[in-house]
This record gives sequence, C-alpha cells and structure tokens, in this order.
Amino acid sequence: MTTTTTKTKTPRKKKAVDVAEQQTAIIGYKGFDKDMKCRGFQFAVDETYKHDGTAKACSSGFHFCENPLHVLRYYSPSNSRFALVEGTDQTDRHDEDSKVACTELKIKAEIGLKGLIDAGIKFVFSKVTWSKEDTPQTHGNYSAAQTHGNYSAAQTHGNYSAAQTHGNYSAAQTHGNDSAAQTHGNYSAAQTHGNYSAAQTHGNYSAAQTHGNDSIAVSTGIKGKAAGSLGNWIVLAEWKGTNSRWEIVSVQSVKVDGETIKADTFYQLESGLFVEVQ
Repeated sequence: MTTTTTKTKTPRKKKAVDVAEQQTAIIGYKGFDKDMKCRGFQFAVDETYKHDGTAKACSSGFHFCENPLHVLRYYSPSNSRFALVEGTDQTDRHDEDSKVACTELKIKAEIGLKGLIDAGIKFVFSKVTWSKEDTPQTHGNYSAAQTHGNYSAAQTHGNYSAAQTHGNYSAAQTHGNDSAAQTHGNYSAAQTHGNYSAAQTHGNYSAAQTHGNDSIAVSTGIKGKAAGSLGNWIVLAEWKGTNSRWEIVSVQSVKVDGETIKADTFYQLESGLFVEVQ
C-alpha cells in the first residue's frame, strides 16, 4: 500500500475533527534500522511526520509501541536504533500488544538499546502499585514484590508484575508475561519466566536470566553474566580497570540462536566476545 506523508517542525493548523477521532498525545517507543528508516521511510530526531489518511494498526499510518519491550518484537537489538516518540491526531491500537498506529508522529529523542531496556523496566514497574503491605511474594496480576535487605528474595507470579531487590546476595524472580525482575545489589540474580519480560541486574558479579519468548536479559555490572532461552536476547557490559577505578569499555547484545550462543547458558563479555561461563 502506497501512502503519502509530510513532515514539519512547526505547529500544524488542524482542521476540525470529530471529538472521538481527536485523541490525546501518546508517548511511546519506536525502532528503526541503522539508517533511521522504518519500512524504507526516512525518519530523523526532532521531526514531526503527518500521514495523509486514516491510522489502522498493522495497515496504515505511523507505528510505535507503548511498552518499550514490545519494540523488540519488531526490531533486533543488535542492529537497530530506538527512539522516544509521541503519537497524536487520529490513532488506532493493535489487539495483540501495545502497538499503536497514528496519523502524526514526532521523533522526540534517540535513546539507544540501553535506554529502551531501562524504559521497559520502568514501564512495567509503573503498572504495579507499591505499598507498605507488599510482601516478598505475590500471586496476582499487576503485582509488586520488593525487598531492601541483604540475602533477600522477591517473587511474583502474575502477569504485568515486578520483583525488585536492593540488597546484596538477593534474588528477584517473576513468572508472568510482560513482567520485570530487577536487582541492584552485588552477587544477586534476576530471573523471568514469562514472555515479553526483562531481567536486569545492576550489581557486580550478578546474573540475569530469561525463560519466556521475546524477552531480554541484561547484566551491566562488573563480571556480570546473562542467559536466555532460544530466541531471547542477552545484553552484557565489559569493564576494565583496578579495584580503585573501573570503567565500561563495551556493551553488546546478541540473540540466543542455539548455535553460536547456546540456550539457557550463561555468558560474560570478554575482549568484546561472548564467552561461556558457569
């Protein structure tokens, strides 16, 4: 299907439309190829694009996802670019995920893979309600489990849930889809079992692991390791230095293809290469 589009940096004088068609701006995330193109259409940061026609999810208009992690269904982490966007004017939503089609799209800022993953974690955590009554283990959807002490564990079983720990030697685990497990302490572990989920660790000597489809495991601490099921992605950081000063020299992602990168096997990043570890 051929469509025509225009772009502008100045406010556009809009014609009167039906109230049902005029929708509030939606903040989301979009993927592009290495040239900042999507399906052959050239985009640029700080530009606004107008689709001449109606918006129909998966059919017409400009597309993006409200859930940052859903962008990875359409664009590979290894060779894509990612941006924060804003969709306005007439919009239409996809029934199967958070994809949105719109007739006006602004590319607000390029955020990179790390920015997309961080946004994905925040998106999931924003959907749950944290309270003093939260316990280390929850079973309902949109649930949250959080701990702050060392040697602690937080676990959730519902969809769209979040488990988070801040102490050393701790574990965060989720079992539902569209969930996030995150740890901040050293020697800790974050693990997810549901689809479209993210496991992330920030502490040193920690591990991130995913088991569901279309999920991502991120370990950015010193000597961190990550593992994923077949088809998942792992992201690792490599550090160099001494005990007094460490700096990141490389951050890389790779898909678990079952051949070059084995499924359910932990890897570390050494000299820019993914190396299998225990």
